[in-house]
Amino acid sequence: MAATSVQTIATRSFRFILRYFSRERQVLIGSLSCLVIWAMLVCTFPFLSGNVGLFIHSAVILIVYATLFFSIAHYLRFDSNDSSIESLGCVVLYCFVSLLLILLFALGWAVFRNFGPSELLARRAYVPNNIDALYFACVGFSTVGFGDLVPINPAGKLFLSFQALLSSVHLVAFFAFLLTKRK
Repeated sequence: MAATSVQTIATRSFRFILRYFSRERQVLIGSLSCLVIWAMLVCTFPFLSGNVGLFIHSAVILIVYATLFFSIAHYLRFDSNDSSIESLGCVVLYCFVSLLLILLFALGWAVFRNFGPSELLARRAYVPNNIDALYFACVGFSTVGFGDLVPINPAGKLFLSFQALLSSVHLVAFFAFLLTKRK
């Protein structure tokens, strides 16, 4: 009996997520198109690879995040009919947006290379790679900060501060939305 109810909830939640992606596909396609165009611009024009590019990258992340957040909020508030799966659906969408944000921040760290090893790793002549950029984005997004990789200039410090603030706002906003009554 319990296995059947869990399977039913999982199936209904999966349908909820598919309905969101099918109804809000224009927003998703627009957001992903914005990211692809930005990545192409950074690779094409070298002057965008400096601090100006990093700040533009931060603005792109903020715009994409705000677009996705308001799209999800609108869908959950007005278009969702089944309140029994809204909570699980909201958690799944939270995880999706979190993963997208981590990948966007990892792209920023990988392209702009404003991070490097701490003093201990620097003694071993350690050079960070793209996996380190993803690792640093995850550590920064969770606001843990192990200290093995650190921002190496003021622009990197501002980008990491932006990342930590956005991840905190993301956590609070989605769980506040999850815990409040809708409709």
